[in-house]
Amino acid sequence: FYAPWCGHCKKLEPVWNHVAHALYGTDIRVGRVDCTRFTAVATEFAIKGFPTIMYVKGETRHVYKGDRVKEDIVGYALRMAAPPIQHIQSYPHLKDIIDRGDLFFVYVGSHEGDMW
Repeated sequence: FYAPWCGHCKKLEPVWNHVAHALYGTDIRVGRVDCTRFTAVATEFAIKGFPTIMYVKGETRHVYKGDRVKEDIVGYALRMAAPPIQHIQSYPHLKDIIDRGDLFFVYVGSHEGDMW
């Protein structure tokens, strides 16, 4: 969500284009809304400042609060789109998760009972 007169929005525009290119071919759609033209949409999404980056899936809405750099925004979108519980199938998959530096919890055990 942006306003064409906003300096922060203008600075984000090339980054946003790179984000769109990076997520091309995924199930994640990248868009932008000019809140000066579509004020009803801005009101519906309770936009208070510009730019506002929001992940929307159905009725769920999450405002992105991280740095406005391609890598962080793409990483956020991919994490939000991923299932909340992921099965680690191999050591390289676990190493990728560790190398990203995300906080995570690992359950090791049988596929039954309360913990599962």
